Amino acid sequence: MKRFGKIKGYKTVHALKFHAKWGSILLGLTILCVIVIVNLFEPVAKTPSKNFYNSNEQTGLFPVAKVIDGDTIWIRENWQEDVIKVRLLCVDTPEISGERKHPLGFKAKSFTMKNLKGKRVKLQKEAKGKNRDIFGRFLRYVFTEDGKNLNLEIVSAGWSAYYTKYGKCSLYHDKFIEAEKNAKEAKLGIWADPLFLSGGYLKNAYGK
Repeated sequence: MKRFGKIKGYKTVHALKFHAKWGSILLGLTILCVIVIVNLFEPVAKTPSKNFYNSNEQTGLFPVAKVIDGDTIWIRENWQEDVIKVRLLCVDTPEISGERKHPLGFKAKSFTMKNLKGKRVKLQKEAKGKNRDIFGRFLRYVFTEDGKNLNLEIVSAGWSAYYTKYGKCSLYHDKFIEAEKNAKEAKLGIWADPLFLSGGYLKNAYGK
């Protein structure tokens, strides 16, 4: 009887180890499946279609896939899976990562998200400007479906100076000048934070 008890105890311990091992494996597989599913639904930046890439003017409405920060968004083309990076012209909102990361950057991003998340936009290229920047992002004015120029709205709300480091934005130059002036006088957004402004932001924005 004692011998039988030992065998039974051994089998019980062995069974517990076996179940624990397979339980860990199943848990790992479950986590892996969740990661895969999440990645499937996360937008991935891909090469734009030839029609989009070869054209300086994109017509129509484009769904906003993701707001990266205050001045960069991803859009979709024709409701397809391809995602296209767009950098808003004439603005430079505070950073949300890297050495220049600043709390104001997250507020600027929230402003852009409030205006664009889940919506569709129109794009407009600067008359004589570059088509894309050094990172491959399309340089555009972004308009909401109700006709608002988001680039101007960002400056009007004080989340960016009128960004002229690489030259004036000829299409809306006077409007940007007025928008910046009004935001500065009202101390909106970045204009309410002298410490931020003294850190080199304006020198970079104006290119001098």
